[in-house]
Amino acid sequence: MIASLIQLRIFRNWNMWIDTFLLFVFFLFIAPLIIPRFLLIDILSWSIVVYGFSLLYGFLGYLSFGHLAYFAVGAYTFACTVRFLHIDPLLGIIIALLAGVATGALFGLVTVRKGGAYFALTNLSVSVVVYYIVLYFLKDYTGGFEGKFIDLRHGIIDLSSRETAFLAVLILFTLVFLFYKILSKSTFVLLLQAIKENEDRVKFLGYNTFLIKYIAFIVSTMFSALGGAALVLSHSYVSATTYTPAFNGEIVIMSMLGGASSIYGPIIGTAMYLGLKYVIGSYIIRWELVIGTILLVSMILAKGLGICGIFEKLLKTKIKLFGE
Repeated sequence: MIASLIQLRIFRNWNMWIDTFLLFVFFLFIAPLIIPRFLLIDILSWSIVVYGFSLLYGFLGYLSFGHLAYFAVGAYTFACTVRFLHIDPLLGIIIALLAGVATGALFGLVTVRKGGAYFALTNLSVSVVVYYIVLYFLKDYTGGFEGKFIDLRHGIIDLSSRETAFLAVLILFTLVFLFYKILSKSTFVLLLQAIKENEDRVKFLGYNTFLIKYIAFIVSTMFSALGGAALVLSHSYVSATTYTPAFNGEIVIMSMLGGASSIYGPIIGTAMYLGLKYVIGSYIIRWELVIGTILLVSMILAKGLGICGIFEKLLKTKIKLFGE
């Protein structure tokens, strides 16, 4: 059934591969000349998480206030397997990804049964529980607020250097971007959009809507866990301060700012938010007030479509006028 839901034409659409390659080249050669390396790594890592969130919010209309929980699962799974089990960091990334899948499969049985406030608050509850488990109950392993440094020198590839870690995170981001782009063109996403419009009608057509939403949730948590592992990989450090439940709102803002239903929206929204946070925070102590005002005005002007959504709408309008 799953295979019939995801009808992918990977090799027929060369544009899908070309712009993915161009995006990779841009971040590898051009972006480091404009953006500080540490900020660029954060943008790539958080973008992976935002892509996971946008899959649910942009196509299904399910708003989650708890994706940091799955982010933390990936981060600490990667950190603990590498630090305490002395596993190769590359294998640790795969284990973190599988931990995100397992966590999504477990909590998805409860969270995706209903949408709206139920889905949003249930995930927020999961985020709070995970945060306090990390902060207090597993403090000996996680380090709590103080955190833990991770030695990434031992493995097939030495990932302790800044350049190698950046390349690894860039490759992970590129793979996520390509997978997300392929997925966005699939029948599976069309069904998610149909469920968003009218779930009863999709049920009437014979589809198991719970299974479709359940699979989407698992893919979403997988992305989030991978983003957590990527952030730890890039900094060689993990701390509970990054996973405070209040920061769940930042993921929502990044997604909405760029455009949740756009392929490029998550990366653009993440870059804009973190860029503003870095620039304004360098000059103003209470940067939250300034950024909040800028984002509020931006979202009002974007009318809920995000930056990419506005550009896509303008482009379609020009094409229509040109065609006439």
